[in-house]
Amino acid sequence: MSKPHTFQLLPADTERLTQFCGLQNAILEQIEGFLGVKISHRNYAFSVSGGGQKTGRAESVIRRLFELTANAGQPINRSQV
Repeated sequence: MSKPHTFQLLPADTERLTQFCGLQNAILEQIEGFLGVKISHRNYAFSVSGGGQKTGRAESVIRRLFELTANAGQPINRSQV
C-alpha cells in the first residue's frame, strides 16, 4: 500500500478552513467521490490516499478551492467543486 500524500493549507484561518470544508466535510467528500481518493485532515494538515497521480490531483483541487475562500470570503458550494 502506498504512503499517504500529506500537505498543509496555509495561512492558518479557522473560519476560512470551515468555509472550505463545508458542512460536515461535504466538499471534501465530494472531491473524494470525483477523484477516487480518501481525504482526512486535522486542522490544516491534510492527508490524501489513493495512489498514483490521483493524490497530487486532489491536492491541486483542494488548494485551488481553498484559494477561492480567500477571494470570496464565502463558503465553497458543491457546484464549484
